[in-house]
Amino acid sequence: MYNDVITLIKKASVTNEYGAAVETITSQRDVFCNVASIGMKESYEALAVGKHPEIKAIISDYLDYDGERYAVLNDVEYTITRAYRKGIELELTLERVNDNVGT
Repeated sequence: MYNDVITLIKKASVTNEYGAAVETITSQRDVFCNVASIGMKESYEALAVGKHPEIKAIISDYLDYDGERYAVLNDVEYTITRAYRKGIELELTLERVNDNVGT
């Protein structure tokens, strides 16, 4: 059963009138998912290379994913750092946006 809802977001960089790059949302959609923890081994391996994975979202069908790089889950914005297909399911590893771990 997929009890949670994740919002998958696509963003694109555009240049404003001052020449600065600005990210804008090009699409977003809700998909049902299950939330899972990051395993201890995976967490330590990620920390060793400067990553801070926080949570996994498992969506029921890999076809529901279209290469989005951002997501919102429980009102928290994440970057999708890894998409891993397990049969028909897709496991998304999420890292909090603007995570200030260690500061």
